[in-house]
Amino acid sequence: MGLCKCERRRVTTLFCFEHRVNVCEFCLVSSHEKCVVKSYLRWLKDSNFDPSCGICHERFDEPDKKCVRLVCLDVFHRDCLNQLVLSAPPTTAPAGYVCPSCGHPIIPYSNQGGPVAEALRNMLSGIDWAKCELTGPNSRSQPSLPNKLDASSPLNTNEYISSIGKLSKVCLYELASLSMVIVRVFCLY
Repeated sequence: MGLCKCERRRVTTLFCFEHRVNVCEFCLVSSHEKCVVKSYLRWLKDSNFDPSCGICHERFDEPDKKCVRLVCLDVFHRDCLNQLVLSAPPTTAPAGYVCPSCGHPIIPYSNQGGPVAEALRNMLSGIDWAKCELTGPNSRSQPSLPNKLDASSPLNTNEYISSIGKLSKVCLYELASLSMVIVRVFCLY
């Protein structure tokens, strides 16, 4: 345990491996967004670290690539993490999106607080695959779909899917069969 050097002077167990200083969560978000940060005890056991993305293995010091820190403290390039999630099957529930390094969920739990969780929520709120989970089950804004399929104008499955293609990839929508069925929209957890 140590004391962060910022104006908040918070006691913390977090340690920046690159700058070799104790950091609080506020500093993590503002000053150490691309640094490898773990517990001080972990640094004492093994001070070796790799300041690169665990997905593409490129260094974090490239100024044109934005990074994202997960609640588990692992850091990835934002685009790499997005591509990893988009490469998952479309039926994957948001809870199935996990950190490739440690297996911790990518999307913070609704009761998780703190600067890291809030910064992650803000970043994820602009990404389609995470919007559904972040807005909560009772406040999801569901796009309108046709109430029924008209038998007089046949619609094949591909045309129907492309007509709802603007919907989030993560949200799975129950498709109606081609015979007069009402479509109900469900969002997966």
